[in-house]
Amino acid sequence: MLARLRKFVLRFGTFHLSMLISLLIFSLFLLKEEQGWNFGLFDMMELKALDLKFLARGAKPEHGHVSIAAVDEKSIERYGRWPWNRIVIARMIAKLAEMGASVVAFDVVFSDEDRSQIPRILATVAEQVDEIELEKCDSGCEDMRDAVLDFLREEIATANPDKILAEVIEKAGNVVLGFFIFTNPEEVANLDRKRLDEGLELITPSKIGLLKPWDPEEEKFYKLTLRKGLAVRAPLPILAEATDYFGHFSFHQDDDGALRWGDLLQEVQSDDPDIRLIYPSLSLKAAAVHLDTEIVVHTYPKGVDRITLGLNQGSPVIPVNYLGRLLINYLGPERTFPTLSIADIIDGNVNPAHVKDRIILVGATAIGVYDLRVTPFQEDFPGVEIHANVIDNILSGNYLSRPDWAFFLELFIILFFGIFFGIVLGRVPALYGALFVVVVLSGYYLVDRHYFFANGYWIYTVLPMSQAFLIFFVVYIYRYVTEERDKKRTRAAFTQYLNAQVVDALMNDYDKLKLGGEKREITVLFSDIKDFTSMSEKLSPDELGHLLAEYLNPMTDIVFEHQGVLDKYIGDAVMAFWGAPNPQEDHAARACRTGLHMIKKLNELNDVWKARGIPHLEIRVGINTGPMWVGNMGSQVRFDYTVIGDAVNLGSRLEGTNKQYGTTVMISEFTYEHVKHLFVCRELDSIRVKGKLEPVTIYELVEEGEGEPEILERVERFHKGLAAYRAQKWEEASGVFHDLLLDYPDDGPAKVFISRCKQYIESPPPADWDGVYVMTTK
Repeated sequence: MLARLRKFVLRFGTFHLSMLISLLIFSLFLLKEEQGWNFGLFDMMELKALDLKFLARGAKPEHGHVSIAAVDEKSIERYGRWPWNRIVIARMIAKLAEMGASVVAFDVVFSDEDRSQIPRILATVAEQVDEIELEKCDSGCEDMRDAVLDFLREEIATANPDKILAEVIEKAGNVVLGFFIFTNPEEVANLDRKRLDEGLELITPSKIGLLKPWDPEEEKFYKLTLRKGLAVRAPLPILAEATDYFGHFSFHQDDDGALRWGDLLQEVQSDDPDIRLIYPSLSLKAAAVHLDTEIVVHTYPKGVDRITLGLNQGSPVIPVNYLGRLLINYLGPERTFPTLSIADIIDGNVNPAHVKDRIILVGATAIGVYDLRVTPFQEDFPGVEIHANVIDNILSGNYLSRPDWAFFLELFIILFFGIFFGIVLGRVPALYGALFVVVVLSGYYLVDRHYFFANGYWIYTVLPMSQAFLIFFVVYIYRYVTEERDKKRTRAAFTQYLNAQVVDALMNDYDKLKLGGEKREITVLFSDIKDFTSMSEKLSPDELGHLLAEYLNPMTDIVFEHQGVLDKYIGDAVMAFWGAPNPQEDHAARACRTGLHMIKKLNELNDVWKARGIPHLEIRVGINTGPMWVGNMGSQVRFDYTVIGDAVNLGSRLEGTNKQYGTTVMISEFTYEHVKHLFVCRELDSIRVKGKLEPVTIYELVEEGEGEPEILERVERFHKGLAAYRAQKWEEASGVFHDLLLDYPDDGPAKVFISRCKQYIESPPPADWDGVYVMTTK
């Protein structure tokens, strides 16, 4: 069964493409959710798709919890330009209380004193009355004037609109005053700090006082990250002292300027790091006062889990994200909620049913007065109606949310689409494939609209649709491209390990691609990262993969830059060769330049990685020149363009031999004969590698060119010690190497030969010793 399934899957290369795309999207989506990545345009498209869902659903009726007392054109015509005399506001509150309003919440902040002209006018009238001449008046006129003056003076003393408003607020007992939270440091820098601190004290009664963690013992490790403000603009003290209810009306829009989330909680910066000043929004506070209950914030390790209004089992539960933000389920465009003119309220000309037992939000709707907000339904939506939508969501339980299972459902859909489309699109023509994709996505849209969204669940739309179209286009482009399978497959395969010029040469001469190849002199290079296995154990798979990509990409570019053939990657190792498929007279020099260039590039990478805390990497390079078989090795179904032979194996051994001598780039005597006039090389030893009888002289590749005097001196001093070593003058050789180490403490070969000299002093080699060192390991 499994074998048959495997055979079925492998028949379709398109299936692998589909699954690759799906797994890539799956991985990115998983990381996005875990790390909170912002995908820019993609996220913006998802938000726009959410707006379209609202428009497709259309407006829904409100649930009888909220009405709006509007500062509209009719009221402005009667009471003048906003802001009005506070006595007008007081009359409105009194009228609403008389009509049975549950809560009166202000989407304005009364932060400044009333600038009414009434006291000044009364004082002017009193002054004019006092100056009236009474010579021609009857005897009772003077008493009348004194009585009028007494009345005017009493009115002047009591005509304080702010005091009148405060008395009405206190008497009503159900007024929620709004305040504004500053988030811009430049704004706060220019404000009176003392006044800001006093304002923060005034709104203290509404501070969230009940946080319920999942695990109280682990609460100190919770990451409660709320949007944080720097200060508040609170109501006047005389007004703030008349109520215990306050709520902020600060909104934070999405990147496209639309307002889709309600910040139910917001934190204000505190001078004491152990004290958290968390305040509810105007909407949340109004709902809590309406239900006569407290606000409870439930937390978990990532932040806010949910908000409840009360601690009872049946208390309303508000689904918010970890930042304490509610996704607003807008009911419709402007005036979805009953909107009552303040002038009509004061006159008593409103439907009592729109006031009694309702939350009355007071805010501006007149053009030029109210704050315009962009919502899914319109671009000039009154801000006060946003509060109305939030309150309606809370009190009716009519929420729109992303439940925990939505993420797992979307992961399942990604994998399902990958398998389903991979199988079907690989077997049907493009036209039928397009119809199939349209049918599947139409079904997904209908299920989302009429089940998920209709029941208050936000499921991503752009993600699966983008995946479907991406799979469709990639699969059919792939199928089109593979119609010219022979030539295009060959070019694609060779581009992976040959530069463009070499590929062109091969494509022009197909005889070079015959299986079996030919024998010619070639130079091979092996490079490997030192102690990579132990280092990889300290990194996560993602970190390891990313680090390897950062390393292998430039190393591959260096091979191509020097006209080499990238044979293969062996884990972190790189194998490349020169001299084929096109003849290169300087193949050995090209390989040597590549090795030195790799070391230089790695030093540059290490400087970059150091700043990111990545451990320092070192590589070892082995280079050998000799006769090798080169060509396509394998079968007609699967082959590789590669090199084989003893000379290849020696190149691999030289890379590992660096470890024994503490060197970085090692070449054989065969390569040395080709490059000795171009590079500075240090003869290291004569060795017999494991499995071989003939010794090989090995060299350290130092640098290209004639070399600096200091480098040449160092090489010469080492060669002097090496000559004494081969002459079995152990004490003399040891002394030379010791002197060399004094000047160059990191000289690995000198350390090796000091150790050998010490060993031979204690236990001399046999009489027929030929100076060849036998390698016991690969």
